[in-house]
Amino acid sequence: MTLYEIDQRLFELLEQVDPETGELLASPEDFAQLQMAREEKLENTALYIKNLRSEAVAIKVEEDTLAKRRKRIESKIAWLESNLKASLDGNPFETSRCSIKFKKNPESVKYTDEKAAMAWAVEYAQDCIKFAQPTLSKAEIKKKLQGGEAIPGAELVREIRMEVI
Repeated sequence: MTLYEIDQRLFELLEQVDPETGELLASPEDFAQLQMAREEKLENTALYIKNLRSEAVAIKVEEDTLAKRRKRIESKIAWLESNLKASLDGNPFETSRCSIKFKKNPESVKYTDEKAAMAWAVEYAQDCIKFAQPTLSKAEIKKKLQGGEAIPGAELVREIRMEVI
């Protein structure tokens, strides 16, 4: 039986009332049995959540370990590639087992002094400057709402959080 079914059955038992006396028709044993089943289902669900949480933590630890290994390998690859690039100096290399070729990437901008470039753009070419989109500060909005100010499209909410320990 699911929690929903148990709750439904409890509700049905509560609705079974003697019309003359107003007493419940269901026996106390029926209620006790359903309550025990409900508590067992709740406990098992909470224990299952705890197990899943432990598994998620173990997976996260493994992800972190794998990420560190991946970063070490990527660093080694970058170091080896820079050595090959320096040794070959742009000349192709080929054997029966590998092939190294060099291709030119499209032109891109690299700043040697970004402050100097920014100063130039401010004075001569403002179309080269991009401004970030404005964002709302939730902390400041919260202060205003708590102070009684009405802000369209914003409200204070208190959500209920369940802890399974």
